[in-house]
Parts: sequence; C-alpha cells; structure tokens
Amino acid sequence: RHAMIMAVSGIGVMSVLMGVLPTYHMVGIAAPILFLLFRIVQGVFVGGVTATSHTMATETVPPRLRGFITGIVGTGAAVGSLLASAAYSVAALMFPGESFAVWGWRAMFFFGVLPLIIAWLINLLVGESPLWLDTAKTGHKSKTPVKEVFSRENAGANTVTLMIVIGGGIMIYLTQSYMPAFLKLVNKVTNEDLGLMLIVANFAAIAATPILGALSEVFGRKPVFIAIGLVDLILIPYCYIHLNGLTTASLGEIYFYAAALTFLGNAPLGPMIIYLNERFPTKVRATGVAVSWSIGFAIGGMMPTFVTLAAGSPANMLTSVLAFLLAAIAIYIIGGILTPETRGDMAYVGAGGEVVHSSKRLADNR
Repeated sequence: RHAMIMAVSGIGVMSVLMGVLPTYHMVGIAAPILFLLFRIVQGVFVGGVTATSHTMATETVPPRLRGFITGIVGTGAAVGSLLASAAYSVAALMFPGESFAVWGWRAMFFFGVLPLIIAWLINLLVGESPLWLDTAKTGHKSKTPVKEVFSRENAGANTVTLMIVIGGGIMIYLTQSYMPAFLKLVNKVTNEDLGLMLIVANFAAIAATPILGALSEVFGRKPVFIAIGLVDLILIPYCYIHLNGLTTASLGEIYFYAAALTFLGNAPLGPMIIYLNERFPTKVRATGVAVSWSIGFAIGGMMPTFVTLAAGSPANMLTSVLAFLLAAIAIYIIGGILTPETRGDMAYVGAGGEVVHSSKRLADNR
C-alpha cells in the first residue's frame, strides 16, 4: 500500500514537473535532457504502480472475483489512452491554433495532478493487503526478494511463466500498438479516422481483459491460456489478412477488424495478472510480478521495431507481422500447456516460514 502511494504520487509529481519545464530558448540543451530525465524517473514509478496495483487487487478481493477484478486492473493502459485522448481534446479546445504549442502541451501534463488525488484517496480509503499483513506478522518478510525469485529451484517455473508473459506481451504489442502504423501505411487511413478507430479499439481492449479474467475463474487459468492461444492462432491471422486487402472505401470493415484485433491481442492479459500473482508467495509476490511483467513486456515492446525492420516496406508488413505473431502465439500456447493450474492458489508464508500452497488453509489463516 505504501509503495503504491509513493509510486502513484511520483507519477503525478513528474507529470507536473514536465509541465513547468523551461523551453529550449530559455536553458538550451538542458531542457530536453531534463524532460528525458523526468520521463525515465516517471517510468520507474509506473513500474512500481504495475507491481503494487496488480498484487493489491489480487490480495484484497474475494477469491471468486480475483480473475474478474484483475482483468479490470488490466484495462488500465486502455483507459489511460482514452483519458489521454480526452485530455488532448480539452487542451486543444482551451488553447487553439498556435497557442497549443506554447501552453496547450503544458496543460496536458498538468492533468498529472489527478494521480496525486488518487494517491490521497488510496491513503484515505484503502487498507494494507491482509495477506501481506499475515506474512509480516510471522516475521518472514523476504530480505532479498529478487534473489529468491531467481533462485535455482524456481528456474523451471520462471521459464514457463516468462513464456506466457513474453508471448502475451508480443501479441498485445503486435496488435494494438502496431496496428496504427499498419492502418496508415497499408490501409491509408487518415489521421482523423485513425483517432476514432483507436478509441473504438481501446473500448475493445477494455472489454477483453475482464471477460477473459472472469472465464479463467470459471474454467481455470491453464485451460483459458490454451484456449486463448488456439483462438488467436486462427483469428489474428484471419483478421490481419482481411484487413490487408481493405481500402478506406470499406471503412466500416476496417473499424471492425481493428477492434477485433485489439480484443484478440489483449485477451491474454485477462488471466495473466491473476496467474502471475498465484505463481509467487506473498513475501516475494510484488517482486515476482514486477520482474516477470517487465521482462515480458520489454521484449514485447521491442517487437514492433523488429517487425518494421524485417518488413522493409509497407508491401511486406503483413508477412512480417504474421511471422512474429505466429511465433509468439506458439510460445504462449506451449507455456500454457506446461504451466500447472494455479486457480485459487494464493501461496503465503506460514508461521514456520514455509510456503503454503492451499486456498483452504489460506482462508483459515485469514
């Protein structure tokens, strides 16, 4: 809880600082250097929010709702994109024309005050995770969580976990993140239409993760991982191939396939957050989730660049993106097959320092 408050506050402070930065004409090269520095520091805080929000959401809700609630947590990026679009629209209305280049962009960063308000509300309304409190009471908090996560005995489990996260991360980045470039270069979509398409696509992403998270609570994490992989193996290539042949004369179909690709690409995220939390005991849960997430999505985030380099030209974009996607989906499916079922298994540290893997004993402990 305290780490989450610090991380959310840090994001807000960095946003406001970027809004009051002096211009290049005032301080020269120091302006872009400061901007880059603030962005890097803000990125560290964003990582902290990811680790703490994912674990807090899992540890503080009833077991039957964990898949659904963590699915909602997974909509954060899509909701953030929608809010950023809204902030841009408000700033553009307040500072039209050339005034946007002077004050409008600063106003957008001032919306960073919102995380500070959220941090205050967290401090006021949200209690500490009961699982973390139970672990703290036993006196068995980890002093070297990173070392424990990467211990030799966890090597096999970490490999399988990373296969799922890396595969899922690549699928997200090569659908939702890569799609704007595909739509502009292949489908020749205008900037105006692209903006609306991305809003529709974000709503598809917001729908995907809670639905798949809830399904994983009903059928289990492992079956849903495998099902998502098999469905995406068929439908993502199908959507991209059909999208590739469309022009702006078929704008409605482009909207449909853009939304479908975003839904399919974000589907792995639904059961992923709760799964990661179930893979690590409470004393190292936040660290395990953060490290797995960071590695998986860092690799996924690089893929659009590699796909673009491999394509060389818009004519080869379809072949390139499908080759990378099929490899990622295969990795994801194999990870889903190899992983054990984790539903309901929120491991924690018992009174004797042992890691307990039993939802029933966990309920008794609480």
